[in-house]
Amino acid sequence: MKQSFLILLLGLAQTAIAINPEREYKWTPDQRGLKYTEYQVKTPDNFSINVWEYVLPDSVKSNRTIILVGTDAGNMGYLIWQAKAFFSKGLRVISFDYRGFGSSADFAINKDFLFYTEFALDLDTVIRETRKKYPADTIGLYALSMGTHVSLWRTEMVDFSIAEGFYHDPQKVVERILVNKGKIILLPHNAKPIDELLQKTPTLIFCASNDKITTTEDANVFAGRNKATVIEFTGDHLGGMSAFGKFEMGDEYTDKVMTFLAEHKI
Repeated sequence: MKQSFLILLLGLAQTAIAINPEREYKWTPDQRGLKYTEYQVKTPDNFSINVWEYVLPDSVKSNRTIILVGTDAGNMGYLIWQAKAFFSKGLRVISFDYRGFGSSADFAINKDFLFYTEFALDLDTVIRETRKKYPADTIGLYALSMGTHVSLWRTEMVDFSIAEGFYHDPQKVVERILVNKGKIILLPHNAKPIDELLQKTPTLIFCASNDKITTTEDANVFAGRNKATVIEFTGDHLGGMSAFGKFEMGDEYTDKVMTFLAEHKI
């Protein structure tokens, strides 16, 4: 189990370089003892988006849902441990794959791009359909790396947002990848810095001390403008779950999230 988690972390750690989707699911929730349902939702531009919804036990009554917004690599199979960590706190967990990832619809992807704004349409669709399915729920996001920037492009409202490997200025990320990785990364024609959260959504940002691409400094600047909360941990890009508490489950990490939600009465 611990070895599998290490493999997942290594996969996530390659993000913030370029888009690298995987179609095959190497892991599914049932392989980790988690019940789930799989279904698809349709975007306004007619793309089918594959969704996994983790099924809470009948004994757990939850009115909070968290949507996992993935990285630029792999697919949602790499997020099962993160899903399990939030699931263990009694949150309903929903994950999805962007177009071109996993079992979502085909989409022509240039792997040298940092992100696509179309991915925000996929996220908006999942948020909208989740609202329809659970209209009384408090709904939030847990976004990682590229997913943090995709989340800033959304138009659908959420009640909270948790981010790690955060960036709001894609040009800075491209410049840092060139300096630190020696790789030229491209941006969509409409790429731009996004300096303000949609209606000041309560936001918690985890930052890695060793991250030279998505930096704590940038997160602090953004947080100052938006009254977001920043927590820096000692470690590498997307290493938050392993930096806090039990190695596999990230108990202390998710406890910090639950404390944040409580402080904001969410």
